[in-house]
Amino acid sequence: MVKTRESRHINIKGNTEHGLNNGVLNARINSSVLSLYDGQRLQAPMIDGEVGEWSAVDAKVSKALQTVADKGGNISLLMGTNISPSSQRAIDNFKAKYGEDVVNVVSYDPVSLYGIRKANEMTFGKSMIPSYDFSKARTIVSFDADFMNNWLLHTEYVSQYAKNRKPTGDWMSKHFHYETSLSLTGSNADVRVPLKASDEGRALVALHNEIASKTGGSSVSVNTDNLPMNAIKMTADELASNKGRSLVISGSNDPDNQAVVNAINTLLGNYGNTISTTKEIFVSQGNDSDVVALVNDMQQGKVDVLLIGSTINPAYSLPNSDAFREGLSKVGTSVSFALWQDETATLCNVISPDDHYLESWNDFYPATGHYALAQPTIGKLYNTRQYQESILAWTGDTTEYREFIKGVWQEYMAGLGAEGLLFDDFWYNAVRNGSVDVQLPEMVDVPELNMNAVAASARNAAKVKSVEGFEVITYANTGIGDGAHSTNPWLQEMPDPISKVTWDNYIAMNPADAESMGFNMHLGQELPASTATVTVNGVSETLPVVPQPGQKKGTIGIALGYGRGANEENIGKAAYRTKQYGGYDMDDDGKKIPIGTNAYRFVDVVNGYMNYFVGGATIE
Repeated sequence: MVKTRESRHINIKGNTEHGLNNGVLNARINSSVLSLYDGQRLQAPMIDGEVGEWSAVDAKVSKALQTVADKGGNISLLMGTNISPSSQRAIDNFKAKYGEDVVNVVSYDPVSLYGIRKANEMTFGKSMIPSYDFSKARTIVSFDADFMNNWLLHTEYVSQYAKNRKPTGDWMSKHFHYETSLSLTGSNADVRVPLKASDEGRALVALHNEIASKTGGSSVSVNTDNLPMNAIKMTADELASNKGRSLVISGSNDPDNQAVVNAINTLLGNYGNTISTTKEIFVSQGNDSDVVALVNDMQQGKVDVLLIGSTINPAYSLPNSDAFREGLSKVGTSVSFALWQDETATLCNVISPDDHYLESWNDFYPATGHYALAQPTIGKLYNTRQYQESILAWTGDTTEYREFIKGVWQEYMAGLGAEGLLFDDFWYNAVRNGSVDVQLPEMVDVPELNMNAVAASARNAAKVKSVEGFEVITYANTGIGDGAHSTNPWLQEMPDPISKVTWDNYIAMNPADAESMGFNMHLGQELPASTATVTVNGVSETLPVVPQPGQKKGTIGIALGYGRGANEENIGKAAYRTKQYGGYDMDDDGKKIPIGTNAYRFVDVVNGYMNYFVGGATIE
């Protein structure tokens, strides 16, 4: 819900009467009102670096698309997760226009949870993410899943989790949390266990074996050296005493780790109780292996036209961003829907700027049975156009997007949940409430586990990962997230809820490690942090060192999302360091200095998925 004063947006708050999250918002949603008024947003389309007209954009892009379609070439759409039924219909129409064999759609999430979908495909035969109900779980076990901050539908999970965290209630859930860096969720746990990311697979297998010994399941051989076995046994006891009333989750992007989690939840009888596979959630659809394949095709000159969604910035956030840039230079026609001339848009032939979401009509299908609508709360400030209208225009469809959405809803939903009402009444109620819940038939919700796939994954997860030097853990923090909002000064100014640091990312290090290396232990206005250079796999970044209680010894944590605008892109003033009395700080080459450094450079690609920890780091 958006509060306006004299037609100007001043606040965004949650809808307590409708929707999935019971009115819970995060900082990024609340502060996004500021980005609407960003003077460095693109104010018109651009062709080859110059401001253009929409008619010229449509002519250039339509001609390129048709030429490629006629020769049977490759048109690729690289988009962020799409949970909009109407957006999907527009893309389907686009594919029908230019050819199903010609158009390739790839989903990309900068902070990926592809491992969950892949594990469910391996173990249950379907690439999906189930819904979780924390309010039903008496024992909650998380392995590095920050479900109160960034993991999946975290705004929904916060309200579910809070329901049974009251000592005065009939019962109170018990929360075990295993993680490397101290997170917002971990700080709320009853039992928090520091654990290296490289040991998570073995710890999950050890937990599986402890539960299997109590429930009659099969065990997998695993080396338990250096694992917190006392904590794991205590966790297994709690889980076994709450079969069907517990929940085990993992934030790992390793499909093998996630497959072991599926096996644990199956042993505990949690499917059909705290986990539902018939009620899916549709966020985090990114497919890492498809993204890797697309970049390879671009480098080989196999992509003729590339359309890039407005919610992603792969030239900044891809671990292999240099390869992406090289490949992009070999694409015949590249089009970005970005709202700013960001790291990716500046490399494209055409920028077709999307409207801000507060200027837009849109619809969403985040979870099975739940539909939502967004409507504009202000007229367009600039000469921009919703990316869906651009896609439709390039198919020859000039329908206003509001009417297009209405048509999609009329076709698919007129008779759902609206018995006795005309569609116009149904549409009016949907727009007024902002969402519609559709009752679906009850279905059997206990999927059959592929034991062969689980056994193979468990053997992989159980392998000892030999890691020398420090482990580097990269994560999305509460304010900046994946970096899409890193130019928002409200978010930069917001203290991190754990470290209280503002306007920077940093090296979070165990205090004992920091002291042994001679770094400053007491930080304040007159006591600046020491700086250190982290080097791993030939990549080096220099950052302040913050002694962080709760950080696992031998590891460091660095937040993603910083270091934007390394080539002085026009992405917002808050992306760069400023002097005390105005003006920008400049480096030795006279270039503006970004806020923080880009930790995506430390992300690794392993067996086709993004891996957010890497070993062998040196710190000096």
